[in-house]
Amino acid sequence: MAPISREKNKFYNLFFRYFEIGNIKRKINKQKNSIITNQILEYIKKLIIKNPTVILSKIRKKIKKKYNITISISYLFYIIKYKLNYTNKRLRKKYVWKNLNFFKKWEKLDL
Repeated sequence: MAPISREKNKFYNLFFRYFEIGNIKRKINKQKNSIITNQILEYIKKLIIKNPTVILSKIRKKIKKKYNITISISYLFYIIKYKLNYTNKRLRKKYVWKNLNFFKKWEKLDL
């Protein structure tokens, strides 16, 4: 059996560091301040109540225009889903065509 290389095994390094130093100090995670205030959360909630099928990019643009804060779409989705407790069924990530005549024409064509 080949010996374990010290560079490749993280547990091996941790084990030897523990016996050399005696105790391993852990990193302290600091909480970051959120740029989202309760006022912005209420504004997002009003937008969703007014138009339940609103697109996330439009919410993002309205927040940028009113509060001058740039939020990514993924973070905005996180806020809506976990902080405001709205489900994905009420929101759309992308635009869905309202005019279905275009799709009906494609169904009629036999390709």
